[in-house]
Amino acid sequence: MDFSSTKTLPIGFTHNGQKITQVTARPVMVRHSIEAIEELGANVSQARLQVGIEARQVRFEGVPEDEHKIDMLLNLADADYSVVVAAIDEAEKKQKAPKPA
Repeated sequence: MDFSSTKTLPIGFTHNGQKITQVTARPVMVRHSIEAIEELGANVSQARLQVGIEARQVRFEGVPEDEHKIDMLLNLADADYSVVVAAIDEAEKKQKAPKPA
């Protein structure tokens, strides 16, 4: 079952000369948390850790998977970041939704 959520960023950003406006989010997995801690360190602020986890949950259309980094989220406009968070929330709600009988 697909729990992903795709949304359009109101502002977007440029990556390798291409305007990026589509984001797809998926529910958080344990590995996202572990990878974020391993990358950022155990003494990182809670806010930066949260963004590090979120960076592992999202994919921007037009950006190769191996180029997705925490800096992409840290450099988003507030309006775009709000849309990313909404997409993550929606994906997690889909995962928790009751299964049809």
